[in-house]
Order: sequence, then C-alpha cells, then structure tokens
Amino acid sequence: MSELWLGSDASGERVALPATALLRHVMALGSSGSGKTVFCKVLVEAAAHEGIPAICVDPQGDLCSFAAGTLDDDELRERGVDPALAAALRERLEVVIFTPGAPRGVPLSADPIDPGLSALDGEARVGAITRAASVVVGLLGFDLESDDGAGLAAVVDRALHGIERPTLAALADHLAAAGEGGFAAYARYLDPKKIRVACQRLARLDVGARRLLFHDGVPVDVDVLLGRDPRAPVAAGKTRVAVVYLNTLHSQEDKDFFVAALADRLYSWMLAHPSPAPQALFYIDEVAPFIPPVRKPACKDGLSLLFKQARKYGLGCVMATQNPGDVDYRAMAQFGTWALGRLTTRQDLKKVEPTLKSLAPVQADAIAGRLPSLAPGELVLICPDAFPAPVELRTRWLVTRHQTWTEDRIEAETDPLRDRFDPLRSDTPPAPANPTPPPAPAKPEHAPPLPLSSPPTPNLDHEEDDETDPDDDDPAPPAPGLPAPGLPAPDPSTPSLPIEGQVRAALLDLPSATVRELADHTGRSASAIRRALGRLLAADAIRELPSGRAQRYWSPDSGGRPDLGMPPTLSVFVANLDAADAARIAKQHARAKVLGVLGEEDRFERVEAQHRLLYALAFEERVERPLLSRLFGDAHDHRVGRVYVHPHNLGVVVFDNERGLRFEDRPSSPASEIRDLDGVAERVERRPVELAFEEADWTGRASEEAVRASFRERFQAIPGAIEPVFVPLWTLYFVTEAGARRKAQIDALVGRPVRWLPPDQGSTKKRP
Repeated sequence: MSELWLGSDASGERVALPATALLRHVMALGSSGSGKTVFCKVLVEAAAHEGIPAICVDPQGDLCSFAAGTLDDDELRERGVDPALAAALRERLEVVIFTPGAPRGVPLSADPIDPGLSALDGEARVGAITRAASVVVGLLGFDLESDDGAGLAAVVDRALHGIERPTLAALADHLAAAGEGGFAAYARYLDPKKIRVACQRLARLDVGARRLLFHDGVPVDVDVLLGRDPRAPVAAGKTRVAVVYLNTLHSQEDKDFFVAALADRLYSWMLAHPSPAPQALFYIDEVAPFIPPVRKPACKDGLSLLFKQARKYGLGCVMATQNPGDVDYRAMAQFGTWALGRLTTRQDLKKVEPTLKSLAPVQADAIAGRLPSLAPGELVLICPDAFPAPVELRTRWLVTRHQTWTEDRIEAETDPLRDRFDPLRSDTPPAPANPTPPPAPAKPEHAPPLPLSSPPTPNLDHEEDDETDPDDDDPAPPAPGLPAPGLPAPDPSTPSLPIEGQVRAALLDLPSATVRELADHTGRSASAIRRALGRLLAADAIRELPSGRAQRYWSPDSGGRPDLGMPPTLSVFVANLDAADAARIAKQHARAKVLGVLGEEDRFERVEAQHRLLYALAFEERVERPLLSRLFGDAHDHRVGRVYVHPHNLGVVVFDNERGLRFEDRPSSPASEIRDLDGVAERVERRPVELAFEEADWTGRASEEAVRASFRERFQAIPGAIEPVFVPLWTLYFVTEAGARRKAQIDALVGRPVRWLPPDQGSTKKRP
C-alpha cells in the first residue's frame, strides 16, 4: 500500500499517511500562518509522487507556485529532505495553471448547465438538474433562500426536465418559446410577471463579460484537467496537478458559480469512472466562502454532495480554512482526517470540540489545550484509520517552492503550455481547408475618426490638471458591447478589451477613483476615461460619488459602500447559530391559542440574517483595589478594556448567556467589569456588501465626540479609540391563520430575544 510522507512526529519518527486515507477526505484547520496550506501542498506533492493527479482550486495564488520547480539540493538537505525526492518529483510532476474567464493561464469556460447532464439517468439526473437550477437562479441575482428564488428554481428545474440536451442557451430558447401563455404552466411556482423578468435577465446573461466565462476558453472537463483527454494528454510518465486560479474572476458570485460547475463536472465524472482506490484529489484552499454555515451560495449543494459521495468512487477531497466556524458543520462531518494547526479563539476551539471528542475522546481536552500554543508548521494529525492516537506532526519542508504568484507570473509561466490546449477551446474557429489570407483593404490617407457610441458627458469630473490632454489619442470604441449592470469586469490586460472593461476592472481594485486616478491606473487618457465613464453611468454599471471639486466613481461589484462613507472592510462578530438553529428557536416562539380557543395562533415562516451596528470604545481606568490588597501593594489597578455602545441612543451593551444582548443606560461601574461581547464570539473582517445591515444605523450614527462624552458621564475612565463593529441577529417571521404577519429578533450568539432600541425610545435617553 502506497504511503504519503508528511513529516515527523515529536520524537523525529517519520509520519506517513496511507493513500487510502484520502478517500475519507482531509481537513486542515488553523489560523493564518499556522501552516495549513503548506500541509495541504505537501499532501498534493506526496499524492503526485504516487501517481495520483490533483485538481487544486486556488483563490489567492499560493498553489500556482507548484509550477515554480523544486528547491536546490543543498537547500533541501538543509531542510531535512532527501534530494532524491525532488528529483523523482521533477520527473513525475506536470503543473498546468487554468484561469477561468481569462487568458492569463490556460483559459477555462463553463456553461452553467453541465453538458454531461443529459448522460445521467434516474436519481443522479434529477439531482443534477436541481443543482443546475440553483446555479442559474444564483447567476440571475435571486436569493435562493427567498420565496422568489425558490420559486424560480422550481421553474428552471421543470423547464430543464423538458429539454433533451440542456444548456444555458437551450434553457433561454425554451423559456422564450413558451412566451407569456406558456408561463401560466409555471404559475403555481412563481408569478408569471416575475418569470418574464427572469427571462429578460437570462437573455442578458450570455452577452458581455460573462460570455468569456461561459463560452470562451477550454470547456471544463475533468479528463482535460487531469491530463486524461487524448487531445491534450499529460506527458508520458507524468502526473498532472491542475491549478484553477480563481482571482481572474472579480466577483464572489462568479467564483461560486465556477466552483459549482467544477463540482458538478467532478460528480458526473466520478459516476462514470468509479474506482475502489484513490484515483484523483480535489483540493480547495480557503474553502469557507464556498460552503458557509448560514448562506447558500450556488456551489454549496454541489460541494456537499461531492464530500458525501466522492469516497465511493475513488475521489479524495481536501479542504483548508482558517476558522472552523465559517464552514458548514455538516460538510466538516464528512472528513475523516483532520490536521489542526494553531487555533487561539474560544469560538474556534468550541467548533472543533465535537470532532475532537468523536475522533479522539480520551485526548480531546489535551489537544484543545495544546492548539493555541502550536508553532507554524506544527499540527495535530487525527486519523483513526491510520493512527491509534493523535500525532503531533512537524510538517516536512515542501519540495516545490512556496510563493504567491501574480497574474503576470502566471501568464509568463503558462505561455509555453497554452498552445497545447488551444485546439480544445470552444471559441477557436475550425481552420479552413486552404487557408489564404484575405487582401488587406486600402487604407485612406486620412482615415475618418470612429464614431462615438454616445456623446461625451459634459459634467464629468474636470480636474484642473485635466483641462488639456496632449496625449489624448484614445478613440472611443464604436458602440462597444457593454456588459450588463452588475457583471464583473474582464481582465484589463487583455489587448482587445474595451476601455469600459478596463475602467470597471480598475474600480474593483480601487474603493473609488477620480478621472485622473483611473487614467493613471489604466494608462489611458483622461478624456477617453470620461467618455467611458459616461457610457458606464448610462448603463447603470457604476456610481458617482461627489467629493469636493472632483467627482469620484465606484463600482457596486467591488463589495464596498463608499457612498455611505464605509471603509472597504468592516469588523463583524461571527454568528454562533446558523439558520437551522434560528428556525428551531423560532418554532418555540410561535403563538398558540389559549386553551386552544382564545386568541390567535401563528406559524413560523422564515428567518433572515441581519447585522446591526455598534460602537466599540476602548478605555483606560483606575480601579481601587480591596482593602486587604491595598495593605500589601498598590492602591489601584490600572485596567484597559472595551465597551460596546448603541450607535444612536448610546446605551451600553450588557450580555450574558441567559438574557442575551441588552442595552443599559447606567450599567454597573467600573466599566472593566461590564459583561459584554468580548470572548463571546470571534471578530472577523467582511466587505460591506456581504452584510445585510440597516443603512440608517450607519448614516444616523452619533458622532465619536458624543460617544466619548456619554462614556465620561457614566464612568470614571478615559475613553480612547472608537471603531464600528457589527453584531449578527436573526429576524424571525411568523404568519397567522388570517394571513397577518409579525416578526421578532434574536441574537445570533446565544439565540435570546433582542430589542434593538431605536433613537428616543426605551430607558436610554438620547445623548448629544
């Protein structure tokens, strides 16, 4: 039985994992810098050495450096690695970097509906159609958890069942052919008017920038990725590591879609190629955004199914994440081998506690106590199938170089390989039988200027240094095909990309920008940028942001909210309770008739996530010590801490597990003894677009001066820095027999009812 060398234990003994353990899947957890990604890369190296190919989903560029070659022999010896392993891996390894929707690496494309779906039958086909419907609905901008999203998913599901060879184009044609009269057949699922709106969006989905992702490139095919397709096979004696670099996609929705498409193709492939032994590896680094505990991105169902079923078909899955609380616990339950790096927060330790107790019940407490002190590269490896007890692993040094690659590096390294895959591209026209170049048209001595697709917008940002543009040699493109609003911008380095695409791509990198800043960023002239901005504004693809004399511009696709003056990222408490937990609690709050006859009863309908704003105020204070302590030391303790404050009425947050979150005007003093949110949940950084928040919380918040003045009035302490932080809530919706609706809120930390006091209400008076 082949083994995968991973490193050594605390005594220096070699630690190897049997290759068959891959079929039970491998999970790597650990905070940033703990070594979880290096561990996973070591696992991929070891699998490739044993002839097991891998598909690696790389969100950041860390995995692309598989293609950087191996370390020098002297450096390997210094790191305790036999150079013979590097030599063997050099002979074995073939790395290809694939880039969805962009030509940086080998370009990949994916129809939202798997062309292989028609080859499935029975339950597999039904499930594949349901997942395809979810992907399409997500791409159309509908929330799958909402009534409209669920209704549209049912419409698409039924429509796909009626198409012999389903594709995105076939679905659009099918629904267009049905027309208004045909929509009545789907009325039990969704209002026909809403179906018509969805059909309009569907027609726009296959034009503009997203066409690159859907059709222009090598269609996603597992045999191609693994080097098993005879049209572009892996070289003799080689094992393919296919790295799918996701950062060529500029929105999380497109990344979700592509991972969903890849998961579905893998599922269809493994059904057609079952194997009792490990035959391929599927690795996703930083998996949290793709299978979160609460939201349902388009790829969640496909990944969940893959993790559940893949082991029976010879496909091993590997995933890594920093925070176990950010991954759906049902997905984590499918993983039989765990590599735990440094975890320091109580929230993270709490999340792994059930797994520790199930996999290593005797050592669970000792492991939990060890995790916060692990050094980088040290992990606790738990694999009951291979080891009778948890192993403290010191991960071996990588044979390949560990770097983070830029897109320019990816493009340069992929150039020698790209021609091998060009014949597979769906956008490559067939070569003519007798290719003869057409005669070049006569060029007039003075060619007329190309017409503008729309006149320049006169009121666009005219900064003083932009009044003249001696380098204004950028003609406006002739009525370019403008991407639909909300779609991600293409790669700005593509030579044929219209200037609008370059501007939109720049605004994904910049929170907001002036005309001059965009000109500097893209290398185009200011007046050409103004014309492009005019067209983008007319298409509602970007927004204006008045800022003194210079107008600024921003993209809704960037994830920021500069229009509200928000920073690019916000501090957010992580929910301890997911939607299923909230639904269970909600059913306990449904009203029932008194004695079965009096009053009105209602039933639980749905939950919605919400985030509300608090101020986090740091402080210092001197607290008098007890009398006995003063006899033997200082009279006062110097304490530092933090309190949380309502952004409008400035009530102070008090929290405990029994009563949950509440606001008090005069909480107990000193401030350092208030029981609040610190230690209750982890805080992470999120983009504003990822939060469902009340804009009035932000726009109407009290000034920092008012917050500090209120604090001084309450406490004998010195206020310090203030930062905004968002706390998660669940809004519960109920409906009565008569159709009336009511809602209630619980916190997402311990599930207690919470009343979020609006200004001028409750016991807390309005502060200046």
